[in-house]
Amino acid sequence: MIATAKPGVLTPMEMLRLIHDLQTQNAELQRSRTELAETLRIKEVLLEQANALLAESRQTQETSSMHDPVTGLMKHRPVLKVLSKQLARCKRHGEELAVGLCAIDSFKTLSQEWKYKVRNEVLRWLAQTLTGNLREYDSVGRTGGDAFLLIMPLKPETDAGSVCERLCHQVADGKIPTSRGEVCITVSIGIAYAAAGSTVKGLLEEADVALDYALKQGGNRSIYFVKA
Repeated sequence: MIATAKPGVLTPMEMLRLIHDLQTQNAELQRSRTELAETLRIKEVLLEQANALLAESRQTQETSSMHDPVTGLMKHRPVLKVLSKQLARCKRHGEELAVGLCAIDSFKTLSQEWKYKVRNEVLRWLAQTLTGNLREYDSVGRTGGDAFLLIMPLKPETDAGSVCERLCHQVADGKIPTSRGEVCITVSIGIAYAAAGSTVKGLLEEADVALDYALKQGGNRSIYFVKA
């Protein structure tokens, strides 16, 4: 006599098949969860990498917009912002400030003799020499061509004149290694001191007048602007 299951009651064989099916489904579910978790992990990693690249790209764009690609110094606008802030700070605290406009003597003539690559090598060397010989609280930027702006807060133990004279000597004594051999240059620096009513524009104009006079005097020197 064959035993039959009552309606609604599973036989042992059917129970085993059901358990097997449930185990198979559970295994597939676990595998799907593992694959989903791995997919999410990969996406998170890719998202982190994308965000890092985006941040790096923004940083690069910001750096390139603020810094001269040849010398690595601040460009015209950023260095003028620094000058504006320094001038305002010195006025608030009753401190003194000087600016210097530095240019290579006979730069146009020398540029005609040099190749473009050599010109950039000379400008890079000059930028490094300026930053290497300025004080830690001074600032320097390239304002165009061979022109560099020096921002020099004055301290009791030093003055802008001695700083600029030292720079002129350092440049004149240097030998610049370039792709066409060693090159020597000299520079001139026009210095202007900030007064109570000084403005950024006024300081730059005064420094430019002093620089022009230094160049006309033969170069390789620093000269103060003196009001008539």
